[in-house]
Amino acid sequence: MGLFGKFKKDEQKILCLPEKYSGGFIQPLTSMQVEINLGEKLVVNEGWCAVIVVKDKPQDVFSAGEYDLTLPCLPKTTQALKLDKSKVVKNHGKQEVVFKTSFLCDLYFVNMSAFTSQAWDIPKITKRHKQHGRFTMSVNGKCDFQTTNAGNTIRLFLLEWSKISAGRAQARLQAYISEFASNALEWSREKNPDILKDKTQVASIISTGVNKNLGKYGIKVTNFVVDNINFDRNVTAYLEQQKRDNIASNEDAQEKARDIVGSIDWNADKHLAREMVTVEVERAKQTADKALEVGVMDKIIIKPKEELKIEPPRIDFTKMSDAELLKNQIREARKSNKIEQKTTKICPNCGKIHNLDDQICQCGCILD
Repeated sequence: MGLFGKFKKDEQKILCLPEKYSGGFIQPLTSMQVEINLGEKLVVNEGWCAVIVVKDKPQDVFSAGEYDLTLPCLPKTTQALKLDKSKVVKNHGKQEVVFKTSFLCDLYFVNMSAFTSQAWDIPKITKRHKQHGRFTMSVNGKCDFQTTNAGNTIRLFLLEWSKISAGRAQARLQAYISEFASNALEWSREKNPDILKDKTQVASIISTGVNKNLGKYGIKVTNFVVDNINFDRNVTAYLEQQKRDNIASNEDAQEKARDIVGSIDWNADKHLAREMVTVEVERAKQTADKALEVGVMDKIIIKPKEELKIEPPRIDFTKMSDAELLKNQIREARKSNKIEQKTTKICPNCGKIHNLDDQICQCGCILD
């Protein structure tokens, strides 16, 4: 017995990922429940997690590394199966206190790496719009997903199955993504085909709903891409006609913009003095540039501002004194030339010209 016991100890099992790994993101250790003896070794590969399932509920989760499966290492499993509780048994007529040294469970390995280009499909949903009435649409595309919480991910599939198989788990997750995407698009308030034809807009609506449902089960969906959006016949014909109308309108607008640019005399202000260049010419240039981009339909005509011409004041020299004559000349010049402010004063008594600061004339008259 001693030799057999030693041989049995040397043949102690090591729990690890099976060599015949199927390639899915969930891999069970065996197709049946496994018996784990306390003290056995568990090895988890890099990029993986191991989950112990007891009574159809995930218990302890192990990240990458090596573990000796003892009671301190199995707190949730110990509590669920009461491994730390003793019981009294009779052995050859004598009562003995014993503890459990093994237990039955399901052991799953979960791949924590990202899975890319996973297909999803919404075969058909119905929307209602005021203009188009009831119409149908179908959407398909690809996405990436990654497990962030192995325990919650296992809990998702245990809601449907008592035993998780590798191949079915991968396919079922893609079906979950399609179901949640269909619900998100169907429940969305956006019902206008002009907006729903935008792949980026539809991807945003769907990815929000999918992540909201799968996030609580430890699965994050990223890089959500819409490949195709198909409408029924009536909406498809409407969108095609709208597309043709937009193309024709854009071509016409670009042709009009080119005509506008060609009609502008960019040298219209060169005959004026440098300080007389008007703001209207610069504004017209900016308007023409904008017209080339968006297609302005109106024709822009630039008219340079003419130079300011000042006519000499009309004065009757025969009926005015020198002082009155000078006053009238200054007044008329101010009106015609729009002089901003006075620079001199004239004495009303003797007609002498004074500076603005002078208050009293030499003749004794007070200057206003």
